[in-house]
Amino acid sequence: MMFARLKPGMTIPEARARLMGVLEELDRVKPEEGWKRASVGTRVFGVTGTGNLKQTAPGAVTAFFAMLVAVVGLVLLIACTNVASMLLARAASREHELAIRVSLGAGRLRLMRHLLAESLLLTTMGAAGGVAISAACGELAGRIRLPVPMPFHLVIAPDWRLLWYSLGLVASATLLCGLLPAMKAVRGEVNPALKRQERQTEGTWSLRGAMVTGQIAVSALLLAAGFLFLHNLARASSLDPGFDVRHTIWAYMRLAPGAYADKGQKKQTALARGAIEGLRALPGVEAAAITRIVPLNDNWHESTSIRPDGARDAIRVEIEVNDVGPGYFRTAGTPILAGREFDDGDGKGSQPMAIVNEEFAREVFGGTNPVGHTILSDGPGALPVRIVGLAKNSKYFAIGEKQKAAVYHPYFASEEPVNLHFLARVAGAPESYVRAINGVLGKLDGTAAIETKPMSRALGLAMPPSEAGAVTLGAMGLLGLVLAAAGLYGVLLYTVSRRTREIGLRVALGARPMDVARMVSGQSLALAGSGMAMGLGIAYFALRPLALFLVPGLNAVDVPAFGEVVGVLIAVAVLATVVPVSRAPRVDPMVALRCE
Repeated sequence: MMFARLKPGMTIPEARARLMGVLEELDRVKPEEGWKRASVGTRVFGVTGTGNLKQTAPGAVTAFFAMLVAVVGLVLLIACTNVASMLLARAASREHELAIRVSLGAGRLRLMRHLLAESLLLTTMGAAGGVAISAACGELAGRIRLPVPMPFHLVIAPDWRLLWYSLGLVASATLLCGLLPAMKAVRGEVNPALKRQERQTEGTWSLRGAMVTGQIAVSALLLAAGFLFLHNLARASSLDPGFDVRHTIWAYMRLAPGAYADKGQKKQTALARGAIEGLRALPGVEAAAITRIVPLNDNWHESTSIRPDGARDAIRVEIEVNDVGPGYFRTAGTPILAGREFDDGDGKGSQPMAIVNEEFAREVFGGTNPVGHTILSDGPGALPVRIVGLAKNSKYFAIGEKQKAAVYHPYFASEEPVNLHFLARVAGAPESYVRAINGVLGKLDGTAAIETKPMSRALGLAMPPSEAGAVTLGAMGLLGLVLAAAGLYGVLLYTVSRRTREIGLRVALGARPMDVARMVSGQSLALAGSGMAMGLGIAYFALRPLALFLVPGLNAVDVPAFGEVVGVLIAVAVLATVVPVSRAPRVDPMVALRCE
C-alpha cells in the first residue's frame, strides 16, 4: 500500500493517468504479476471519482445510504400527505369564499395559482427550518467519534448541492401537498357553494380517508423495518462470536517508524517473544499470545484454489487467513476440536503447517477430520501444508457475517514484518489489568505507542451496522407513526364535525350513543386495518433486500416484527379515535339540526 501527495495543480485524473503508465511498465517487466489488473487507486478520504482506476463505495455502505434516503423520502411523503389532508379540509371550509371569488370573475386557473402559492409558502418555511436543523445536526454529528478501529468520523458540511436539493424538495413538496387540494377546490359547483348546499357528509373512503390509509401503510412499512433491525441488534448482541470477549484484553504495540530498520526482523521477533513472556508472567494472566489479525476489527481475505492431499482437481475456496502464535486459541477461548495448537517449534525451517476451522473442513474435506491431511495452494513455489489442528468456527470481520472458511498459519514462520497485536486472557475484570500490561510492553520499547483495551470494547466493526440500522429506522418509523397518528386523528375529528347534521338526525331518529360511537370507531378501524394490510403487504417484498444487513438465521420477513407492527398501529388507532368517538355521541340533535 503506497501513499502519494499530489503536486500543486495536479488533478486526480492526471495522477491516475501517470499511475497507469507506471503499472503498464511493471506489467512489461513482470507480466505474471498483473499489476494493472490488480491495483486500485483511491483518495485517502471520500468516495469520489471514476476512471481507469475506479474508486467505489463498499456495497453494504452504498446500500445502507440508499436505504436511508428511501426511508427519509417515505417520511417526507407521510408529512406531505398530512399537509395535503389539512389543505383539503381547509379548501372544503373555503368553498363559499372560493365560489364568491369565481362569481366575481376570478378564473379557476388564477385560484389554483393562489392556492399553490399558499402551499409554496408552507413548504418553503418548512424547508428553511429543515435546512437549519440539518446544519445543526451535521455540526453535532461531526463531533462524534465512532468506536471503530480506524480514525473515522463523519464530515457533514452544507454546500450548494444541499441548496439545490432543498429547492428540489420545496418544488416536489409543493406539488405533493397542494396540487390535489387545489384541483379539488376549484372544481366545485358555484351555485350550491353560494347557497351553502354542499354535501355535509364524508364517507370512509373519501380522498382524505385514502390519504390516511396511505400514511398508515407507509408507517407500517417503516415500523416493520425498524422492528426488524431491533431484532437484528438484539440477536447480534447475543451471538457467540466464537471467542471469549469478557476475559480477554487486546494490546497493540505500534513501533516507531524506522526504529528497527537496521536491526532486521530478528530484533522484532525477539521483542514479540519477550512481550509474550512478560504478559504470561503477570499475576492473574492465564494465557497470552500474538496475532496478526484481531477478530472483528480487521481481516485478511483470500480467494484461492486448493488441492487436498495432492489431488488433481483443485477446489476454489474463499478463506479468511490469519497468522497466530502459540497459545492463541487457548487465549481467545476458541476450542481446538481435533489435533493441537501451534507450539514454539512451529516456525521457520519446519514443515509448513496450518490449523483450519470447521467450515474449511466441510468445504475441502467434506466434513471429515482434516488433521494429518495436506493442502496445496495454486501458485509458483507453493509447498504442501500439513494440517495439525481443527478449530471451532468463529466470526472474523462482522458479527452478522455468514460462516467463512478460515486457515491459521504459525505467526513466527512469516517472512513479513510482524504486527504486534497481543491478546491476554485474565482471571478477573479486564479493566484492572490495562495498566500492568502497558507497563510490561513499555519496558520493552519506550518509543513504541501502546494501545490496550478490553476485548469487549474493541469490537469495532461488529455492532455499528446493526446499531445504525436500529437507531435510524426506529427513529424514522417512530416519526412516521406520529405523523400517521396525527393524520388519523385529524381526519376522524374533521369527519365528526362535517357529519354534525347527520349525527344529530340519527340521534333524533333513535340512534343510541353506542351506535354513534360504533360508527365513528368503525371508520377508524377500517382506515387503520386497510393501511396495515397494505403496508405489511409492501413490507413483505420491500424488506427482502435488507437481508444484506441481518445476522444469519434472521429472516427479512420477520413474523414477530410484523406482529409488533400490528400491535403498535392498533394501539395508535385506538388512541387517535378516543377524542372523536367521545365527542360524537355528545352532539345535541336540536343544535345539530339548526346548525345551518
